[in-house]
Amino acid sequence: MHNFHDVYHSMPPQALANDKGKRLLSWRVLILPYLDEMELYQRFRLDEPWDSEHNRALGPLMPAVFQLDPGDRSEDHQGRTRFVAPLTPDSILGRPGQAVRIQEITDGTSNTVMIVQASPDHAVVWTKPEDLLVDPDQPLAGLVATDAPGFHCNFGDGSAHFLPNTITAKTMNALLSISGGEIISAEDLRGEDR
Repeated sequence: MHNFHDVYHSMPPQALANDKGKRLLSWRVLILPYLDEMELYQRFRLDEPWDSEHNRALGPLMPAVFQLDPGDRSEDHQGRTRFVAPLTPDSILGRPGQAVRIQEITDGTSNTVMIVQASPDHAVVWTKPEDLLVDPDQPLAGLVATDAPGFHCNFGDGSAHFLPNTITAKTMNALLSISGGEIISAEDLRGEDR
């Protein structure tokens, strides 16, 4: 994501859209050149939607980085991933048609979640411009599987974290906001009561 930012001076938009505003391909396709997947990126027709005959045929070629277990392709040959952008009006990839610059993340990149691990029932086709719409009243919905102690996420600074399922809605909403001015403590991240 930061390599994309270095080139384009913004994070990728949530979706590549055509001049009429139709969403064509996911941000996951847009960052392929920065994941050593230039050859795959060049095979996509960027002016066609994810489900065009040509682009749909590339779905099974999902890079290992988008798989939870990079060695296991047996679960789903449709190229589904659980790594999604949490979509809110104030999240890094949540503003439709807009790309966020690092300077706009005034809460700090180390305090702002960029990508989350969705629960299995919220997995998406990796090329499809679909992510996780977050309900501010229940921001953990779609993130935590019923039998899981928490979920993985990547922050705006590139760091990876495991957040417990005991994290509060207030803390999760603060972590998703790029400019809310919230202060988040270590106890908040551990889901502990103060």
